Parts: sequence; structure tokens; C-alpha cells
Amino acid sequence: MKTMVTASTLRVDVDASPIYELLLQITVFTGFESLETYDVGGDWALRMRQRCSAQFLRALDRLGGAYGNLDQLIGIQMTQPAASVPAFLRCLEQLPPLDMKLHLVGFYAEVYSERTETCAMAAASGSRKARLAAARALTQKMPERHDSVLQLLATPAEDLKELALEIISEWYQRIFASEEATARAVLAADARAKRALLGTDPERLVLIATGINYRRKDRFDRAFLIPTLIMRPWVAVVNYKRFCVYAYPVPDDPTSPETARRGVARMYQALGDEQRLRILKLLTKDPLTLDELCERLEQPPATVRAHIAVLRAGRIVQINCDEEMTYQLRGDIVRSIAQPLQAYLDLSPTLA
Repeated sequence: MKTMVTASTLRVDVDASPIYELLLQITVFTGFESLETYDVGGDWALRMRQRCSAQFLRALDRLGGAYGNLDQLIGIQMTQPAASVPAFLRCLEQLPPLDMKLHLVGFYAEVYSERTETCAMAAASGSRKARLAAARALTQKMPERHDSVLQLLATPAEDLKELALEIISEWYQRIFASEEATARAVLAADARAKRALLGTDPERLVLIATGINYRRKDRFDRAFLIPTLIMRPWVAVVNYKRFCVYAYPVPDDPTSPETARRGVARMYQALGDEQRLRILKLLTKDPLTLDELCERLEQPPATVRAHIAVLRAGRIVQINCDEEMTYQLRGDIVRSIAQPLQAYLDLSPTLA
């Protein structure tokens, strides 16, 4: 079920589906972020790997491995909602191979110039001459994906479609089917809670759900809020055509001692690094872009981005999505750091 709130600046939909969760699970399993930063931890991936076939793991590698774009298939579920995973697979089976290939190389993740679109379409259709230029254009904002996208462009569209169907089918059968009913109920409950906030202005609703301050008015027509369990504590941001998708973490029970301990530990781990403390100092006056932080810290983007990710997971720093992305401290920094610790200390000793 999907509910929508509109305003003159942004249209926001709240949507919940186990199909999103399945695709995000595969994304986390293959992702380039350290699984130790997720609530599920690295052991989860090891357990899942033992349940996967060797053929499945080879298929993942052929589809881009850690830098694949399976999360782009979220856009298909958004625009052509299926009631179940088997129904979604049938929808994918009907998708033309070339369109599947365009999803998997990230063609729909940005709005490109006509020249870039023509080059990418030619490369996806089999033009060797266009491949290198297309790979550069499609990965300009994430150059670490370049080699994977180049590999995908060189792979026949029919083969990519078969690989994608194979991966999703096996993950569903071996991993997700047994937990689908529970996930459906939890995700639907959280979506209902967010729908209770639909009277809030759209930008405020995005901030409440994600910790991201949305300000961009030109790039997107709509934003989708999608609850997820597997991504906790992260927010996955997936751009698809003129849509911005925020897969936000379903919160744990705030009265749980385990939740309180984990939140406090994550926050103070974020503070326990000199470089991250320098970042906080730089953000005390004004929001800064990644490039500005890199320049002042004299550190490469990958290093600074990793520190920012830890600060975001600790709920200390938030993102502003404006004409360019900036980072700023989240609220009253002293209060936001002290309150979780105080809440944990106030729990009954027998519980904590």
C-alpha cells in the first residue's frame, strides 16, 4: 500500500514492500561498505554465504560484485508494483533485455545530457566504440564503479537479464522466503507510523524518517520513503529517473536496553577518532561540502566520506540535499550526545 503527501516543492510517497527488502538484502550482502557498520554485522554475511550456491556467487561477480546496481530494480517495483516476490519476478521476465541492462549499468540513476544518453544506449546495444566513454559518463560520480560498469556494458543484455533473475530467485528461495511474512508485517507497521505524519510538510517528513535535510527542487519530482530492516542504521539513497528513494531504517524498540547500549556505543565510537573530531569542529559554524572538508582536512574523498558515514551512523551529523550536498551538525550537539547516554543510565540496572 502506498500513501502520498504533496506540496508545491516536493511530492512524497511512503511505500512498504518485502520486494524492496529482498533487493536491499542482496545489495548489503554484495556491498562495498563494511558490514561491521551495519546492525546485522559481518557474521550475517558469512551465514548467508554458506546458504548460497557457488553458481549464485559467480553470478553476483558477473553482475558487478560489490559495485553492481541491483538496487536500481527498486525503481521497477515503484513504477509497476507487484504484490509478491514471485509476481515481481514475472514482471522482470517480461522486461526487455536491453531495459534490464540499462537498469544494471545505472542508466536511470541520473538525468543525463542527450549526448551521454545516446552514447550509453549505443554501448548497451553492443557498440564497442562507445563502451569506454559510456562507462566514464555513467560512473562520473562514483568512479569506483567504472570497471564493473565497463564489464556489464560488454556483456550481452540477454545474459545480464538471466543473471539478475537467477540471483533474485535463489536469494528469495534460499534466504528470504522464510522471513518474508515477518518482514512484511514489520515494514507495513512502520510505514503506517510514517503515514501518521503525512500532515507534516514533505521536507520535514523526509528529515524525520532519514535525518537528511532535503532542499533540492530541480532534480527530483518525487521522493519515496521505504522502511528497511537490513540497512539499519544506514539510509540507502537510490536515485531513479526523476525519483529519489530513501530506504530508511526501521527503528528498534527505544525502551530496549540492547537498543540503548548499541546507540550509545555507536555514538561514542564516532567521537573516538581525532579526524572525526576535527570534522565536527569544522562543522560548528556552517555546513560544508565533501570537497570543502577534504580541502581543509587535506584528506582524500574516500577517507572523509568514511568518517562522515560513521558520524551519520552515530546520529551526530546530517546531510543537506540542496543544489549541492552539504553536511552539518545535527541539532544541539551537546544535548544530542548527552541524551542517549542519560537515557541508558536511567534504565533499571537489572535491565541494562
